Amino acid sequence: MLRPGYSIRKDWVNGPNSVFRSVLGAFLNQSYEADYDAFYFMEIDAVPVKELWLNQLIAEAFYYPRAAIRGSRYRGDGWDVFLQQMPDDLIMHINGNAIYNLRHPWLRWLYERLEEEKDSDNNTVAFDLRMANLTMDAKTGAVPEYADAYDALVPAGEDPYASDSTLIGNYANTLLNESYELGVYVRHGQLDKKGCNILGARISA
Repeated sequence: MLRPGYSIRKDWVNGPNSVFRSVLGAFLNQSYEADYDAFYFMEIDAVPVKELWLNQLIAEAFYYPRAAIRGSRYRGDGWDVFLQQMPDDLIMHINGNAIYNLRHPWLRWLYERLEEEKDSDNNTVAFDLRMANLTMDAKTGAVPEYADAYDALVPAGEDPYASDSTLIGNYANTLLNESYELGVYVRHGQLDKKGCNILGARISA
């Protein structure tokens, strides 16, 4: 089974993975003078589409129920045709454009695993998908060592991996028209996948 975007060329993720580990490590290890509680990892294909998006960022980082990672699953329709053939971890994974809670011990545990695996075959998996793998294996008990860490670091009833964000919407390769109301403040998706404003265009039948 070919995982779209992840298995076409195994080494394509080395750069993004290295950048993310470096950024996350700098925050967690307090390489900066300031002491931060959270940060939003915002790549160049994440574009604000509504006003007051920074207010929403603050709300989700500090007032929503606590989570190690808060972001968006894929919300487009590009996977619909082969959705039934896709693995659960790919469907459930939160895109890397997300809010990271530096005070949550599960995030540090994930970072330590990514660091341990940087010279292994697991580094051929995009960092956001790998964090989904690790979290699902821990939640389900598929890897007892991970499950033990999860039980120790995550309070009962808490979900450290939250896809309830309205700050960011992951639409990736979805073709969107400008008139479509996404319901989010920041759209993640390719700039060349934005179509015309259908409502403002002259259409004839």
